[in-house]
Amino acid sequence: MTSTELAAMLERWLNGGTPTLKLDIDGGAVALVRQSSGVACSAAIPLRMLPDEPMLARALQLADAAHTQFQDDTAILSLSPQDEQLWLWMRPDADDVMQLCRSLETLLNQRDVWLSLLTPRAKTPVSAPLNLNTLAFLQGERHA
Repeated sequence: MTSTELAAMLERWLNGGTPTLKLDIDGGAVALVRQSSGVACSAAIPLRMLPDEPMLARALQLADAAHTQFQDDTAILSLSPQDEQLWLWMRPDADDVMQLCRSLETLLNQRDVWLSLLTPRAKTPVSAPLNLNTLAFLQGERHA
Protein backbone atom coordinates (compact mmCIF):
# COMPACT_ATOMS: atom_id res chain seq x y z
CA MET A 1 0.00 0.00 0.00
CA THR A 2 1.39 3.37 -0.96
CA SER A 3 1.29 6.38 1.31
CA THR A 4 -1.39 8.01 -0.86
CA GLU A 5 -3.53 4.86 -0.63
CA LEU A 6 -3.10 4.84 3.14
CA ALA A 7 -4.04 8.52 3.37
CA ALA A 8 -7.15 7.92 1.24
CA MET A 9 -8.14 4.92 3.38
CA LEU A 10 -7.67 6.93 6.59
CA GLU A 11 -9.73 9.79 5.12
CA ARG A 12 -12.60 7.41 4.28
CA TRP A 13 -12.41 5.85 7.76
CA LEU A 14 -12.39 9.24 9.51
CA ASN A 15 -15.42 10.34 7.49
CA GLY A 16 -17.27 7.09 8.23
CA GLY A 17 -18.74 5.90 11.49
CA THR A 18 -16.72 2.74 12.12
CA PRO A 19 -15.06 2.92 15.56
CA THR A 20 -12.04 0.74 14.67
CA LEU A 21 -9.86 0.34 11.59
CA LYS A 22 -7.74 -2.83 11.44
CA LEU A 23 -4.82 -3.12 9.02
CA ASP A 24 -1.92 -5.45 8.33
CA ILE A 25 1.24 -3.46 7.69
CA ASP A 26 4.59 -5.17 7.06
CA GLY A 27 3.39 -8.47 8.51
CA GLY A 28 1.96 -7.06 11.72
CA ALA A 29 -1.50 -6.12 12.94
CA VAL A 30 -2.25 -2.41 13.29
CA ALA A 31 -5.43 -0.91 14.75
CA LEU A 32 -6.76 2.63 14.90
CA VAL A 33 -9.47 3.29 17.49
CA ARG A 34 -11.67 6.37 17.83
CA GLN A 35 -11.72 7.76 21.36
CA SER A 36 -13.21 10.89 22.87
CA SER A 37 -9.72 12.42 23.03
CA GLY A 38 -8.80 11.57 19.41
CA VAL A 39 -7.57 8.51 17.55
CA ALA A 40 -5.31 5.96 19.25
CA CYS A 41 -2.96 3.89 17.07
CA SER A 42 -1.69 0.48 18.13
CA ALA A 43 0.56 -2.13 16.54
CA ALA A 44 1.30 -5.72 17.47
CA ILE A 45 4.94 -6.74 17.73
CA PRO A 46 4.96 -9.81 15.44
CA LEU A 47 7.16 -12.15 17.47
CA ARG A 48 7.61 -15.75 16.29
CA MET A 49 6.59 -17.10 19.68
CA LEU A 50 4.47 -15.98 22.61
CA PRO A 51 6.44 -13.92 25.13
CA ASP A 52 7.71 -15.87 28.13
CA GLU A 53 8.66 -14.52 31.57
CA PRO A 54 12.30 -13.65 30.70
CA MET A 55 11.17 -11.84 27.53
CA LEU A 56 8.51 -9.92 29.47
CA ALA A 57 11.08 -8.91 32.09
CA ARG A 58 13.45 -7.70 29.36
CA ALA A 59 10.61 -5.84 27.63
CA LEU A 60 9.70 -4.04 30.85
CA GLN A 61 13.31 -2.96 31.38
CA LEU A 62 13.52 -1.69 27.80
CA ALA A 63 10.15 0.08 28.08
CA ASP A 64 11.32 1.90 31.20
CA ALA A 65 14.57 2.95 29.51
CA ALA A 66 12.72 4.08 26.36
CA HIS A 67 10.25 6.17 28.36
CA THR A 68 13.08 7.75 30.37
CA GLN A 69 14.90 8.69 27.15
CA PHE A 70 12.06 9.72 24.83
CA GLN A 71 9.22 10.46 27.30
CA ASP A 72 5.85 11.20 25.64
CA ASP A 73 7.08 10.25 22.15
CA THR A 74 7.46 6.65 23.29
CA ALA A 75 4.75 4.14 22.45
CA ILE A 76 3.30 2.38 25.49
CA LEU A 77 3.98 -1.35 25.71
CA SER A 78 1.13 -3.68 26.67
CA LEU A 79 0.41 -7.41 26.77
CA SER A 80 -2.93 -8.24 25.19
CA PRO A 81 -5.02 -10.75 27.16
CA GLN A 82 -6.90 -11.66 23.95
CA ASP A 83 -3.99 -12.82 21.79
CA GLU A 84 -1.15 -12.82 24.38
CA GLN A 85 0.96 -10.63 22.08
CA LEU A 86 2.89 -7.50 22.92
CA TRP A 87 1.29 -4.36 21.52
CA LEU A 88 2.52 -0.77 21.27
CA TRP A 89 0.05 2.08 21.77
CA MET A 90 0.51 5.72 20.81
CA ARG A 91 -1.34 8.34 22.82
CA PRO A 92 -4.57 9.54 21.18
CA ASP A 93 -3.95 12.26 18.63
CA ALA A 94 -6.06 14.61 16.54
CA ASP A 95 -8.23 13.01 13.89
CA ASP A 96 -6.28 14.58 11.05
CA VAL A 97 -5.13 12.37 8.16
CA MET A 98 -1.59 13.74 7.95
CA GLN A 99 -1.13 13.60 11.73
CA LEU A 100 -2.36 9.98 11.74
CA CYS A 101 0.11 9.11 8.96
CA ARG A 102 2.95 10.62 11.02
CA SER A 103 1.76 8.77 14.15
CA LEU A 104 1.60 5.49 12.24
CA GLU A 105 5.09 6.02 10.84
CA THR A 106 6.47 6.70 14.33
CA LEU A 107 4.61 3.72 15.76
CA LEU A 108 5.80 1.32 13.05
CA ASN A 109 9.40 2.50 13.38
CA GLN A 110 9.21 1.81 17.12
CA ARG A 111 7.60 -1.59 16.42
CA ASP A 112 10.52 -2.51 14.14
CA VAL A 113 13.02 -1.54 16.84
CA TRP A 114 11.12 -3.54 19.48
CA LEU A 115 11.01 -6.55 17.16
CA SER A 116 14.77 -6.41 16.63
CA LEU A 117 15.40 -6.07 20.38
CA LEU A 118 13.11 -8.93 21.41
CA THR A 119 13.89 -11.42 18.63
CA PRO A 120 16.63 -13.82 19.67
CA ARG A 121 19.58 -13.61 17.33
CA ALA A 122 20.93 -16.78 15.76
CA LYS A 123 24.48 -17.30 16.87
CA THR A 124 26.90 -17.32 13.97
CA PRO A 125 29.45 -20.10 14.02
CA VAL A 126 32.94 -18.94 14.85
CA SER A 127 35.91 -20.91 13.63
CA ALA A 128 38.56 -21.84 16.14
CA PRO A 129 41.63 -19.60 16.23
CA LEU A 130 44.55 -20.80 14.14
CA ASN A 131 47.45 -22.04 16.22
CA LEU A 132 50.58 -20.54 14.70
CA ASN A 133 52.76 -23.14 16.40
CA THR A 134 51.50 -25.93 14.17
CA LEU A 135 53.96 -28.17 12.40
CA ALA A 136 52.95 -26.84 8.97
CA PHE A 137 53.66 -23.26 9.98
CA LEU A 138 57.05 -24.10 11.50
CA GLN A 139 58.12 -26.15 8.48
CA GLY A 140 57.20 -23.31 6.14
CA GLU A 141 59.39 -20.94 8.15
CA ARG A 142 62.43 -23.23 7.94
CA HIS A 143 62.18 -23.51 4.17
CA ALA A 144 62.00 -19.79 3.56
